[in-house]
Amino acid sequence: MTPKEYLQGFQKIRHQRQMYSKMMANIDEDCISIGGVDYKDKVKTSPQNDPIGNIVIGLINKKASLGLKVAQLRAQELVVENQILAMGETNPEYSELIFYRYVSDFGWKAICEVTNCSRTQINRLHGEALKKMDELFHISEKIGYF
Repeated sequence: MTPKEYLQGFQKIRHQRQMYSKMMANIDEDCISIGGVDYKDKVKTSPQNDPIGNIVIGLINKKASLGLKVAQLRAQELVVENQILAMGETNPEYSELIFYRYVSDFGWKAICEVTNCSRTQINRLHGEALKKMDELFHISEKIGYF
């Protein structure tokens, strides 16, 4: 795996975590918008016949499952973010560039504007930063993502 593929995998993980977080927020909205009781029906005393309770329990279980996935993905994100920050100890420019590109999702043009560098300089620094990241963390030796 190349360092670029590794960082692109990081981006996918971050986007997936954000998607799951939005799904959790939607579950909260679903819990709030559950319909009321229809008083025309007979009173049901059995917990198995409680449609609202069953819906709420289902939503709570789904939210808990998503919460676990979010926590696992966030742990993976933190590993990469810490690697990027650690790279800043050797060369802050590399860390800054990788952060802008892969954590903040800046495009090349935006990175050029923020760093006051030309596109050619950014491309050169990006290549050097990827090599340095591989040198520090042996990413090219990894078979899977984590």
